[in-house]
Formats: sequence, structure tokens, C-alpha cells
Amino acid sequence: MYVKRVILYIIMVMLAGVVAAQDEKVDALLQRYDAANESSRRIIAKEFFEELRALEFVDKMPKIDFNSHSLDTLNMLVNYWGGEWLYERQEYDEAIRRAEFALPMCNTDEVRSDCQSLLSILYFRKSNYELSLKYAQQSLETDKRMGDKTRISTALNTIAGIYLAAKQPREGERFILEAISNSTAAGDSSRMVIQCGMASEIYHSMGNDVKALDYARRAFEIDSLMGHTNKLGIRLSQMATAQIAMENYSAAESSLRRAIPILKASPQVTSLGISYNQMGHVLNITGRHQQAANYYGDALKIFQEKKDIYNESKSRYGLYESLRNSNPSEALVHLQKYTELKDSLYQRDLERSLSQYSAKYQNEELQMQNDREKEKSRMILLIGLLLVAMLLLLIAVMLYIYSLRKKRNQLQKELLDTKERFYTNFTHEFRTPLTIIHSAAQDILRKAKPDCDVADDAVTIIRHQTGLLSLINQILSITKLTSGATIISQEWKHGDIVGYITMICQSMQTYAADRRLTIEMSNKDAEVDMDFIPEYILRIVQNLLSNAIKFSPEDSTIIVFTKRVEGRLQLYVSDQGSGMNADQKANIFKPFYQAPSDSMHIGTGIGLSLVKLSVEALGGSIDLHSAPGHGTTFIIDLPIRAEHTDKPFNGNFSIDSALLYEDPNDNLPDDEVSEADEVRILIVEDTHDVAKYIRKQLPEGFSYYFADNGEDGLKKAEELVPDLIITDIMMPGINGYELCRRVRGSELLNHIPVVMVTAKVTHDDRIRGLEVGADAYLEKPFHGDELALRVMKLLEQREMLRRKWSVAVDEGKSPELDCLSETDAPFLTKLTDCVNGLMQGGKVDFKELSYAMCLSRAQLNRKVKAITGLTTTEFVLNIRISVAKQLLDTTKMPIYEVSMACGIDNVTYFNTIFKKSVGMTPLQYRDRNKSAEAKMAES
Repeated sequence: MYVKRVILYIIMVMLAGVVAAQDEKVDALLQRYDAANESSRRIIAKEFFEELRALEFVDKMPKIDFNSHSLDTLNMLVNYWGGEWLYERQEYDEAIRRAEFALPMCNTDEVRSDCQSLLSILYFRKSNYELSLKYAQQSLETDKRMGDKTRISTALNTIAGIYLAAKQPREGERFILEAISNSTAAGDSSRMVIQCGMASEIYHSMGNDVKALDYARRAFEIDSLMGHTNKLGIRLSQMATAQIAMENYSAAESSLRRAIPILKASPQVTSLGISYNQMGHVLNITGRHQQAANYYGDALKIFQEKKDIYNESKSRYGLYESLRNSNPSEALVHLQKYTELKDSLYQRDLERSLSQYSAKYQNEELQMQNDREKEKSRMILLIGLLLVAMLLLLIAVMLYIYSLRKKRNQLQKELLDTKERFYTNFTHEFRTPLTIIHSAAQDILRKAKPDCDVADDAVTIIRHQTGLLSLINQILSITKLTSGATIISQEWKHGDIVGYITMICQSMQTYAADRRLTIEMSNKDAEVDMDFIPEYILRIVQNLLSNAIKFSPEDSTIIVFTKRVEGRLQLYVSDQGSGMNADQKANIFKPFYQAPSDSMHIGTGIGLSLVKLSVEALGGSIDLHSAPGHGTTFIIDLPIRAEHTDKPFNGNFSIDSALLYEDPNDNLPDDEVSEADEVRILIVEDTHDVAKYIRKQLPEGFSYYFADNGEDGLKKAEELVPDLIITDIMMPGINGYELCRRVRGSELLNHIPVVMVTAKVTHDDRIRGLEVGADAYLEKPFHGDELALRVMKLLEQREMLRRKWSVAVDEGKSPELDCLSETDAPFLTKLTDCVNGLMQGGKVDFKELSYAMCLSRAQLNRKVKAITGLTTTEFVLNIRISVAKQLLDTTKMPIYEVSMACGIDNVTYFNTIFKKSVGMTPLQYRDRNKSAEAKMAES
């Protein structure tokens, strides 16, 4: 064991020496470049950029023609990237010199903005906020000329941060709000969440903690939606800061108790310590001093280790406050330490202020120095002293660089170890419950009877568990590819890549055939031997083919074509689908981008994002050609190389079935029509498993109808006139919001209650749903009993309105329109007017009545039944009786004329229905008052 440790130590020392030697080589190349002539500079510049590429200093270096570029352009590029290199090594003074030298020679706005932004960051590190702000504003002006919202947003955020650090938060407010506006317009959630966090800190510094809390909550919501688990603890801590300032200590404690477990599980140690301090403060305020002392003690350990004297001073004073009654001697020790730390902080702030004052008058000092240098008698002495000082400074800098390099190597090792542990734990934490879910579902499937509901549920669980596992694997792959992790040499294989791609295509033929599609493979070169990573090639081809299968119409062909072009392999995957417009093409490689479409979801999840990262990891590029109605072609360009490995590829691979467009058993449920068909419920949901689940939560005895998109749902609603509609929001074509808006705008359908069941859970989403007229809004995942209760209550409300109407009719009263909703009353008023108009014409023809209402006879009957509980015939009869009563009370018209006025030409039939409704004949009804008067006279 001891020998192994010694060998490992020797290897680590050798690796550290290699890294140090590479760093020194870059420094030496910069010095040689400065001293070289024009012809030599071109050679040295080429070596300099090759060394940066070898060190993987940045993801993408500029393309440079070292022979044709002008010397000024070459000088600009070398000095700018030299400044970037020196900034990473914290050699800020030399980095500033090179960046300021490069800035006047920048020949494009993009490079000029990058250089100005670099200078702003360098001067910020030097605490020279005046010059930092100057260059940040110049960068912002350059970005505005280019019109790049993402760059503009970043520059605005930088300026706001400078003002906050310079203790001028009111100046920073304007810039952070403009930055958030730009991020919102660009749809850039990654920058928006950073800027909301910055806005929270700015408003807290201004004393406006209501806004500080609001922006902290917004940052928390965005991080939650984006899955930034590690950031949630910081957002909760920011919320607690505002809540403490607002003296809302119970809310602050709640936020901190949520934040601390998250921060413990993350590398945000400083944030954890700050949360401990905050919790100690809340507990002290609320009289729980012993608990407060425990939290302050934990915070003190963190800040002592981090050598963070500012936060350590807060921990010390908090411990003094907590212990001064229970342990006065220990409390006094913490108070003394707090005093010492405050003195140190005062000295540091004083030095920083002097540094800013010195930077402000630097130009004047330089001018005075030039004047003094004109004195010939002192020039020799000044130069001598300057040389000695430079020599001493150089020695000090070299020692400092050595120290920083040593720390940097240690930090890099710790970072790699942390990433490895994170990936391992991440995979384990998800795979363990998914394994249990899969095993339990398989066990249920084995025990359940075939073709029963339990078996169907088990199959659904297994299918979605497989999809979730595939998604987790893809997320892990994206995380590794974007984290800068290097590809290990064992992943590379050497073999025939064309044959491998052909095998993948053949394995996908069955899945394509299920959709009545054909995959046609064509290769210009029968065989191309090269180095490649089989896992990446499988991921690229499989994702592109699965997308093509999803979005291609039936009986069409997907073409896969490969060819060799000047040392590069080009792969084409072309479909005959609906195609994409310019906006969709610009965003299609973004994770979880979802484009609107009239016919289907055009979205990539993270598949195409993973394809792009995999292609770039292989040193290639990806492009696409598409137009609406003309299909889409993806073009992969890979370098043909044989320098990574001599290990042959064995040709083994497996298809990820979760990438398939749909499961053959995942069909929309069939409509269920009950015998009575009195209550009809329409379920509009594009995820068929969810539609089936919703149906299972609702009672038997109702009729259920299904649609998997808004357009079909609206058509079915107009055809059936259901009693209630349950709809999702995110659907192809007409979404749930638009469906609800059209239902509320339809004279035929506006009485129908609408329940929205959706994964869109923000406050704004809920408000929008209520604004378009939804009667209930449930968030996914929802409880089945809650959905069933909401449905039954809404149906009961409609039934209560019908009962009010029916009771009034049964009691012989004229129903009041006031008991109806503001959508039902106008419809019945219009219907009553139409019936009265037909009666005046001599006869009520139901066909003419339906035509006048612009509805079919069935639609009219369903609408009237839903509002009043009466059939159309009963409703018309009610109007006839009401008119007859009025005529009998107010006129002396003969009975047959009253009958004709009610649209009934048969007096006998009129007498029969009147007596059945009123309880007496028309003549008895007219004479009832005379009989009453005669009885009164006799008495």
C-alpha cells in the first residue's frame, strides 16, 4: 500500500510539473512574440494559439490565417488572448496592459466588445470601479450597435454588479431592470435567474425588501423550473435576507429550514455559512438563544476555514448575543474577537478606498511624473531606483505566481473529484428508485390477470419509467459534455464508421415500418475507416432518426446518406415532414425547446441538444436545412482521423426504445356512451395515458368522450354539447387557453364548465387560465379525488340552476332570468323572442326555430336542457301557456283566437295542454276572478 501511494505521489508531481511547464511555455511564447520581428511573430503566434488549443483553454478559438492576416490583426489577437490567459492566472496588471494595447486594433464589434468586457472585469478585480464602469459602458454601447440581446443583457448585469460593489445600488437598479427586460425578450432563463438574484441584492441594499423578496422568489421559481437544485438554497437564503429585514421572522425561518438541507448537499459552503448566521439571528430575535448559538457555531467553523473575516465577525457577534446570559465568559471571548475582526475590516476598507482614490487620479500622477522626468539631473537616479524596484517586484510576482499555481492545481484536482462524486451520486439516487418502480411494476404485471386495468396500469408505469431513465441518461450526458470533462482514450475505437451507421439504420427499420415509413441508406463510399466513439455516433444517428420518424408523414421516406469530402465525413439525414421556419431553426438545438405547430408538437426535448454537443465533442459540426412544407435535412460533418487509438470496434450496440415516437398500445381511449347519456363529459388531453387516468378517477354512469388536441376537442364539443369539459393546456394546434376562450365565445357552448388540468403551475399561468374563463385549475400531478370532487361540484352547480328554473315552471310562475348566468340569460332571451315571433306567424315549427337559432335540433335541445332542465318542446310549451295566461287575463279574445295566438290551431288540443299545465280549462281560468268576486259578495 505504501509503495502504491509513493508511485501515485510521483505521478501527481510529474503531472503537476507538466501543467506548470505548459503554463510557462505560454508565458515564454508571449515574451518571445513581443521581442520578435514581423516574420518571426507569425510563427510564434501560430505556436501560441496551438498551445492554447492543446491546453483546452477555451471551447472555440478563432480561425486565423497566419500568412494572410495583417500584422496589426495578429498583434490584436495575440494580445487580447494573452490578456484572457493572464486574467485566468490572476496576473491582472499585465493582462490590463495587453488588453489596452489590443483594444484600438479591434476590427469587429464583437471582438471590441469582448476586449472592453475583459478590461472591465480586470479593473473590477483591482477594485478600480471607475475604470471598470467605463469599459463596461463602452462594451454595452458596442453590443447595442450589434443588436445582440444576450450580450446586451450580460453587459447590463455587469454594470449593475459594479454599482452594487461600489455601494451605489440606486444606480445599479436601472441597469439590472433593463438587463431583466432584455433577458425576458430573448427568452434567456439562464441569464434571467442570475439577474433576478442580483436585483434582489440591489433592492435589499436600497432598503426596499418587498421588491428584494419578490425578485428572490422569481429567481427561485426559474431555478426550480430549470432544475438548478444547487441554486435553490441560495435563492431561499436571499428570500430570508429580505424577510428578516421586513421582521417577518417566521417566514424567514421557514425559508432557511428549506435552504439549509439543500446547501448542505451542494458545494456552496459559504452560502451554507451565511444561512447558518441568518438562522442564528432569527432564533436570537425569537428568544431561542441556545439553538442560535449552535447555528452560529457551525457558521464560525466554515468562515474560519474560508478565512472570511467579514462573515466570521457576524458569527462572533451572534455568539456573543446568544451566550451573554448563559455563558458570559465565553460570550466575552467572542466579543473581543469580533472587535479585532471589525478593526481588520475597517483597515481593509480604508485600503480599498485609498486604492480607488489613487486610481481616480492616476492620469494626473503620471503627468506629474513625466514633468519630473524632464529634470535631467535626477533622471539617472530615478531610472536606477526604478530598475531595482522592478527587479524586486518581478521576484515577488514570480513567488506569488508559484504559490497561485500550486493552489490552482490543488483546486483543479478537488474539482475533478467533486464532479466524479456528483455524477456517481446523481446516477445512483435516480436509478435506485427507478429500479424499485420497474421491479414493482413487473411484479404487478406478472400477478395481474391479462387485459385488466391493473395490467394496463403496470405496462404504463414500465413505459414511463423507461422514458424517465432514458431522459436521466441524456441529462447526465449533457452535463458531462458541458462541464468540460475530457473524453477518456478508452472510449475511442477504430473501424468502419459507414458500416456502423448502416447497422444502426437497419435496426431502426422495424420502428419506422410501424409508422409506414421507409429508411433508405445510401453511401458514396462503401467503407470509411476512422477513429470515433461508438456511443456518440449511436446517440447522434439514433436521435436524428427518431426525430425524423416522429415528424414524417405516413408512406414517406427518410434518407440517410454518407460521403467523404477532403478528409472529412459528412452524414445527411433527411425527412419529408412539415419543416421548420427561421425562428424554429434558430432554437431547435436548445434543450426542451418546443415550437408551435398546427399539426403536432415540434420539439426536441434534449435530444438534438445532446446531438450537437456529441458532434462538437468529436471535433465536428452540425447544420440543418429546412423550410415549411419541404422537410428537414441535418448535415453532420466529422473529421476523419486515426490518431486516438488502435483499438478495433466490435460492432456491438443497443437501441434506446424510449426515443421512439409512441408506444403501439398508447392509444386515445374510445368514447364511452352510457345508456341514458344524460351527463356528457369531454376530456381533451394529448397524452393518452393521462386521458385514461382522468377517466378512471371519474364516476361510472356518465358518458365520456375523448379528443387529443384542441381542434378536435372543439369540434366534438360543438357536436355533442357536453355537460363539462376537462382540458390540458399544452396541446398541438389549439391549446387549452384558446379552447377555453372559444368555448366562452360560443353561443352554443358558453354555458359549459371548463376544468384545466396542466403542468403549467406558475401564478401567471393560473391567472391566465381564469381570465379565459376556466371554472377550475388543477396542477399536475393532481389528486384523483380532488378532480372528481371538482367535477361533481361543477355539475351540481349546473343542476341547481336547472332546478330553480324547473321549480318556477312547476309552480306556475314565470322563471326569472336573474337566476341564470350572464351567458345563459341572453341565449334564453333570444330563444324566447324567436318562439314569440313564430307564434305570431301562426305556428311554432321546431325546424324553423333551430334554423333561427343557427343550431341543429339536437344541439338546441342539449343547450336548452343544460340550462333549464327542460326539453325544447317543454320550454316552448311553457312560453305558450305564459302567453295564453296573459291574453286570458288582459283581453276578451275568444278561446280559439287565444289558441291561434299561441301557435296552436286545434282548440281541443289547446284546452287539453292548458288544463294539464294550469289545472283548469282556459274558460275556467278566465272566470276564476268572477267566481271569487261572487263568493265575496255572498259573504
